[in-house]
Amino acid sequence: MTRTLMLAVCVSVVAFALPVFAAGNEPVATWGLELRLGQYRPEFGHQSLPGTDKTESDYYKLYFGKSSPIMTALEVDRYLASKVGLLGVYGRVGHWKASGKSKVCTESGAVVNCTSQTVWDGADGNTTTTFLVVPLTVGVIYRFDWLKKEWAIPLTAYGKAGYNYYLWWWSAGGETTTLNGKDAKGATGGLELSAGLALNLDWIEPSGGKRGAVFLDSNLFVDYTRSWADGFGDRKKINMSADQLTMGLSFDFE
Repeated sequence: MTRTLMLAVCVSVVAFALPVFAAGNEPVATWGLELRLGQYRPEFGHQSLPGTDKTESDYYKLYFGKSSPIMTALEVDRYLASKVGLLGVYGRVGHWKASGKSKVCTESGAVVNCTSQTVWDGADGNTTTTFLVVPLTVGVIYRFDWLKKEWAIPLTAYGKAGYNYYLWWWSAGGETTTLNGKDAKGATGGLELSAGLALNLDWIEPSGGKRGAVFLDSNLFVDYTRSWADGFGDRKKINMSADQLTMGLSFDFE
């Protein structure tokens, strides 16, 4: 874990422990929970593989094609101010996995280990190749809930800005493979920006929003996220950047 990530985590822990400064005596959300689902496909990078005219992105496509598996994530929000909208911090952990067939290379009729030069002519093997990603994110969130508060319109626009840290592993048959002559595992850091819209569900069952109770609201949401996760321009890092459309269900608590 880099020093930057450790600092971000420490700041988030302190912020989550701070009291919330609310306007008035009306119950307001101080915590939020999100269950997130969205397709994800990393850009992976355009660095050339040794001895070939192929890139890391080509290597990814060779095994996994153009598929965009679903990423699942759990996010916790901590709101620190509520005078004009809700302002706070968030932490998120996700899980994503792409799977494909391993490659078998031969030389003079004998099976040999594939290299960055020979893998392109390899045949599909019997074992499964897996690319596993665990993204960790901390950041700042702002929710503009004025329409809901003042006009009872069940829509809330929001934006997020965060630091992300993608842990990743590439394995075949349960063992870590190699990429560019190194063990195919590591981590890439970067930044992300999100914009979204949430639909409050109290209008479906008005009694469901129990003001003054621990649980306040539930929402359906959709947001668009652009992540720049390339190690801040470090060409030695796998580029995990992506455009991602995410949907999910969120809950607000007092």
